[in-house]
Amino acid sequence: MMMSGCVSDNLYPELLTSGGKVRVVLPEWVDALVFDRYGATHNPAGRKRTFDSNLESDKAGVLTYLGTYFPRSLAETFVIFDSLLSDKNLASSLAYESSINICSVGTGTGGDLLGLILAINKWVPTAKQLNIVSIEGNTDAHEIMRGVIGEAQARTGKNIGLNLVNHVFVAPKPFGYIREFMPRHPQSFDFVISSKMLNELDKARVSEQPYYEFCSAFTAMLKPTGVLMALDVTSPNGAGGRWTPALLNGQVNEFLANRSQFKTILPLLCNRFEGGCGRDCYTQNAIYVNYRGVTNECSKICYRVIGSAELAEKLSGSVALWSCPITEDNRTHCLEFNGAD
Repeated sequence: MMMSGCVSDNLYPELLTSGGKVRVVLPEWVDALVFDRYGATHNPAGRKRTFDSNLESDKAGVLTYLGTYFPRSLAETFVIFDSLLSDKNLASSLAYESSINICSVGTGTGGDLLGLILAINKWVPTAKQLNIVSIEGNTDAHEIMRGVIGEAQARTGKNIGLNLVNHVFVAPKPFGYIREFMPRHPQSFDFVISSKMLNELDKARVSEQPYYEFCSAFTAMLKPTGVLMALDVTSPNGAGGRWTPALLNGQVNEFLANRSQFKTILPLLCNRFEGGCGRDCYTQNAIYVNYRGVTNECSKICYRVIGSAELAEKLSGSVALWSCPITEDNRTHCLEFNGAD
C-alpha cells in the first residue's frame, strides 16, 4: 500500500491502483539524487514539445530533462518490469543466470534503466552481477547516467558492469551496422530497452520504420528467455505529424507477422489479439507519478514488450500478469478487447 505522502523512503517506487489509475510514488533517495546532487529543474513543456531531439540538448537542457522526464521514465519502466517479473517463472529463470545482461538504446540520463534495475533487484534479489551496455549520443546525458548507475549499485548492493557506447544513429539504416560499435561482450541480452528515442529517428527522417528496424536488429541479440521493450510517447510526434502509438504498433505488428519465432508478451491484450489485429492502432497507458513537489503528474505512454513465441505463450496465462496494474489499465484502451465476446 502506498504511503499517504508524496514521497517514499523505500528503496523501490510504490504502486497503487485506484479507479483504474496507476499511481507511482518515487523514493526520497531518487529525489535527492536528481534535485540535490545534480541540481535538476522541473519544467514540463505541456503540449509544446521541447525535447523532440534530446541528442542536441546542452547541459542545461539535460538537467531540465533530468528534473522533468527522468522521474516519469523511471516510473513507467518500473511499472512494466515490476509487472513482468511478478511472474515467478520468469524471475526464477533469471535467478539461475551467472549475470543479467542489459542493453539500453538511447539511454539518455538513465531513468528507464534505473526503473529496470530496481525491478530486477526487487524480484531477483539473488542476482549479484548486472552487465549493462548503454548506447547514447549525448555525452552530457551519458555522464549523468553513469552517476545514476553508480548510485543504483550502492543502493542495491549489486555489482554493475557498465559499458558506455557514445554513438549517434544515422540514416539510412541506423541499426544496420550495430555489430561494428557494440562491445564484444556480452553478446546476448536478457533485456533490451529503448524509451522515447525511436520517435526521434522518425521525426528526423533518420528512419521511416524505426520500430521495425529496432526490433529486427536487437531481437537477434536476445537470449532465449530475453525480452525487448520499445516504449514511446503518445503525441503526434512522428514525421508529418503522425501519431506515435500508431507507428509503434503498426511496425511492431509488421515485424511479428514476418517473424513467427517472436510474439508480444506485454500488453497481454496485444498478445491475445495480435494474430488477427494488425492495426496501426492507438494504445495508451496513463501513469501518475509523485516525486518532489509534484503530485499525480500524468505521463502517457505506448509500449510493446516482445520475446520468443515460447516465452510469450508461457506467460500469456500468468495470473500475476493478468491482474497487474498496467494490464488493468490496458483493458480500457483496446478496441479488440472491448469489442470481443
